[in-house]
Amino acid sequence: MGHSHKEPLEERYEDILNMCDMLFTNINNWKTTSNFIQIVAARFSSQEMRIKSRTQALQKNGKKVTPDKKILYAFQKFGFIRDLKMTQENVSFCFSSLMDKQYVINYGIWLELFVYIHAKRSEAFDDVWLGALIDWNAYDASRMAGNEIDVVISDQSMPVFISCKLRSADTAAVNELMIEKKRIGGWFSKGILVAFGRDKQEKTATYLRAKEFGIEKSAIYENLMISEKICKPLQELYYEGKLSRKAVIRFNYFAGDTQEWIYENFKDDITEDKVKALKKSMGREDIRELFQGKKKETKKISFDIPADRVDEFRRMYEQWLESLPED
Repeated sequence: MGHSHKEPLEERYEDILNMCDMLFTNINNWKTTSNFIQIVAARFSSQEMRIKSRTQALQKNGKKVTPDKKILYAFQKFGFIRDLKMTQENVSFCFSSLMDKQYVINYGIWLELFVYIHAKRSEAFDDVWLGALIDWNAYDASRMAGNEIDVVISDQSMPVFISCKLRSADTAAVNELMIEKKRIGGWFSKGILVAFGRDKQEKTATYLRAKEFGIEKSAIYENLMISEKICKPLQELYYEGKLSRKAVIRFNYFAGDTQEWIYENFKDDITEDKVKALKKSMGREDIRELFQGKKKETKKISFDIPADRVDEFRRMYEQWLESLPED
C-alpha cells in the first residue's frame, strides 16, 4: 500500500483544521478560488514555488474566475503561502513548501485532511492512512481505474475505507466505495462515505443506496461544529475521550465566553452525565448548580455573649456543626 499524499506533521494539525474551517464555511468561494489557483499553477513547473497572474483567469468554458481575498489571506495566515501581494489587477505569492503547494492546489484534499486528523487525534484506531494507493493486481487479475482510497483506518484488524467528497454524494461514489470495500476488505470491512451534503437528513436516493450496501455516513457536521463552535479546552475533553461527541456538542448552547467560564470554574466537575443535562435556557447560576450542586441557604445572625466565654462558645458551635447529618 502506497500513499498519494504525504501525511501532515502533527505540528501542522491546528493550521490545517483552521484552514478547513475557513474553506468549509465559504465553500462556494473556495470552488472559484481553487479553480483560479489550479489554472495559474498549471502555467508553471511542478517544482516552481512562486506564481504570479492577473486577478482573473480564463476557464476552459470561457468563464473568468477571480480568487477570494479572504481565503488567500487565510492561506498566508496559517502558513501555506507567503509573500502574498494582491491588487485589483494582479496577484502573486509563494507556496511555503512543496507539500503546502500540493494541499493548496487540491480542492477536495481538505476534507480528507479533516477526516484524517480527527481519526489520528481520537487515538481510537490501530493505524490511519491518508491517500492510500491500492495495487489491484495484488488482489485479483482484473484492471480497474482509480486505485486511491482517501482515508483508511484499521480498527482492531478490521479495515475501514473512507471516501471523502467535498460535495454532495452520488451513486458513482457509493458504487466505487462498495467495490473497494468488497474487493479488499471482504465481509469483514466497513465503508464510510464522508460527503459535504445533506443526503442523510433528506434521505436522498444516494443515501438509501449507501445504506442498502452497508456504507455508513460520517458525522462530519457534528465534527465541524466541535472544531468551530466549542472552545479549545472543552474540545480537548472530547479528543481525550473524556466526553462523547453528543455530550461536547451541548456546549454549543452557550457563547464562547460562557464555555470558557464553565471550563475555568468546573473543569474538575465536568462529567458525561452532567454535560448531557445542560439546557439552552440555563444561566450561569443554573450551570453552577448543575456542576457543583445547589448552594445551601444561609442566614447571618448575631448575639452577645460574655467576653470570657467566647472560646467556649466557639468550641460548642464547632461540635454542633460536626454533629449535623450530611446532606
